[in-house]
Amino acid sequence: MEEIITKCGYRCDICPVYIKNLKTQADKQKVCDGFFKYYGFQIQPDKIGCVGCLNEGRHEDGSCPVRPCVMEKKLENCSQCETFDSCEHLKSRVEFLDPLMPKLKDIPAEDFENFVKPFQSKDRMLELRKAFLTKKT
Repeated sequence: MEEIITKCGYRCDICPVYIKNLKTQADKQKVCDGFFKYYGFQIQPDKIGCVGCLNEGRHEDGSCPVRPCVMEKKLENCSQCETFDSCEHLKSRVEFLDPLMPKLKDIPAEDFENFVKPFQSKDRMLELRKAFLTKKT
């Protein structure tokens, strides 16, 4: 599957709540258990399923501050925004893993792929920003 990069740099294509990655009820239960185990919050299995922030429909994080901001500014993602370096909305997304990484770096590889990698957006957004600025000049 092709990479699907969200407005804040998350990756839908490998996200465990992305509807195309949920094949069975067991998949949903695995997501429910993983989010509780690693992040301390629980989503009921029957509530799990996101269309991805590039699409209209149900989004797992209905209170995301990034998506509406990027859409209002008519940008592809945050890397194209003039407030990229100082945006609190973006920081809330790209930095949320920072304090958790000491605990998350030693988790099983499969869990890392499912519950950490999709949300490691800081470096991804910096790369997108660099490419945007290069193309702009």
